[in-house]
Amino acid sequence: MGDLSSNEIMGDDWLYDDWGTGAEEDDILECFMDSFTMMFPSFERQGEERWIGADRSVRVLLENRLFIIGVEDNEWSLAVKLIQKEDPYDDHLSGLQKQHHQRYLEGMKKALLERLPSIGAYSGAWTHKVITKEEAIA
Repeated sequence: MGDLSSNEIMGDDWLYDDWGTGAEEDDILECFMDSFTMMFPSFERQGEERWIGADRSVRVLLENRLFIIGVEDNEWSLAVKLIQKEDPYDDHLSGLQKQHHQRYLEGMKKALLERLPSIGAYSGAWTHKVITKEEAIA
């Protein structure tokens, strides 16, 4: 919906399909998880549905010893998040997390762009950018 103008959304030529949107979302996430776990076998899918965060708004998709990959609905799209695990008693994970963080973010981008024509990403405070397949390959 983010690419549609207000005239297109309000016009009679467009109808929101809740069931179709849900099926497409499920397919996109399945393709993402398949692709990402092929690149990084240390990540495992979650058996049961699990939600994390202060308000339980992030659904856990994948997890390894260092990170959780979750998805959060942000009204116009889904945010796929790489979340560092924390140990309240020991900071022994931080060095490994720092070492792998950027690689995992690049893998997430690649896995998403295998299924989607473009993705949005943060580019700074209150700003975002759109990354297309063509830009990512170049």
